[in-house]
Amino acid sequence: MNNLEIYRGDTLALELTLSEEGGKIPVNLTGAKIIFTIKNSADDADIEAVLQIIVTTHSDPVNGKTGIGASAATMSAIGSGQYLYDIQLIDVDMNVTTLLSGRIIILADITKAIS
Repeated sequence: MNNLEIYRGDTLALELTLSEEGGKIPVNLTGAKIIFTIKNSADDADIEAVLQIIVTTHSDPVNGKTGIGASAATMSAIGSGQYLYDIQLIDVDMNVTTLLSGRIIILADITKAIS
């Protein structure tokens, strides 16, 4: 499990570099999808997700580099608390691999202004 913490209302910016063979060979992300999902419970349907981001454009697909982002406004709509998340890769052959999962803690923000 890989736990994450982010302040409510902060811009979410996760940069990922995917590789295999012990980090020696980058995963080619050409035509692949990355899905980042936050839920209250693992049993919740995807439609009930607190947040779901689907990434189809990658910063450097041949070298396994991609990013997951959400605006401050999007992140301010999520109540502070503890949730579950995962990041899945769906490759061009429709193979599904869970890359990371764990708890994500949305910390209460003090300053509410985002502009």
